[in-house]
Amino acid sequence: MIQQQKDSREGKQGLMDVLHQHANSLRQTSLNALLCGEGSQARAKALQFSFHSLQVDFSKQRLTENSLDLLTQWAESIGLEQTRDALFAGEPVNVSENRAALHMAARWPSDAAAPEGMAPTVSLCGQQREKLAELVRQVHSGQWRGVTGEAFTDVVHIGVGGSDLGPKLVSEVLGDTQGQRFVRAHYVSTMDGAQLLPLMQSLNPATTLVVLASKSFTTADTRFNVRTALAWLCEGLGVDASTVCQHQLLGVSARRMSRCCTYARAKPRAWATPSAAPARRWVTSPLPWCCRMC
Repeated sequence: MIQQQKDSREGKQGLMDVLHQHANSLRQTSLNALLCGEGSQARAKALQFSFHSLQVDFSKQRLTENSLDLLTQWAESIGLEQTRDALFAGEPVNVSENRAALHMAARWPSDAAAPEGMAPTVSLCGQQREKLAELVRQVHSGQWRGVTGEAFTDVVHIGVGGSDLGPKLVSEVLGDTQGQRFVRAHYVSTMDGAQLLPLMQSLNPATTLVVLASKSFTTADTRFNVRTALAWLCEGLGVDASTVCQHQLLGVSARRMSRCCTYARAKPRAWATPSAAPARRWVTSPLPWCCRMC
């Protein structure tokens, strides 16, 4: 066993030495020579790959077929395939938190069978998408209404970092498309009032739905903004926080939703993402709820 480990270390070091030598050699070669020199067409063809709709072209990089062969050997020597299999099997590859990292479960195709280890998470993500679609239908149809019984016209999404930027960017991109607009989406991430105050001055509290998005519910900006928004709704509607949270607050998190209840000082409608697949920035996760509402 000791001899095998020693041979393995020596083999990896040998590959690393070869890779370094190969890289130094490529540094002396211009990209123009690779693109236009002898054998350039064969090289270009050999460095282009396709997988379903994914097209990859390595020919515009300072690489050769030998580069990929050496990199493949290195990947095999460090057990990349085994680590990949462990990832898809749901093993705790996230060693810092001792849990799985099944982010791909949130976007796994519904018509494709998932590997056994990640099947429960894929199933849960699928169930969440169905529930999410139902909530969106309820808002669009006017079935889910605010405290006063009026239909929602605006959604205010409160979050920071990954709980804000992804959904916001998607909304901005899709905002240029033509089509029916069911509600308007607004995003609040800073606590200086520059984003939230204008909304409180212009929106109707009776037709505003607040989405609270947070991974840990410990961010000061999000804590301040959601309590400010709740106070605005309570004052404008003449009801207590519990009533507002029941009708006009939706919580989305990758953690226990009990924190959301403490955070909002009342019990809102809650939506939790699997801890192994938080997917805060992805369109396929529950977080970009506002994007689906528009």
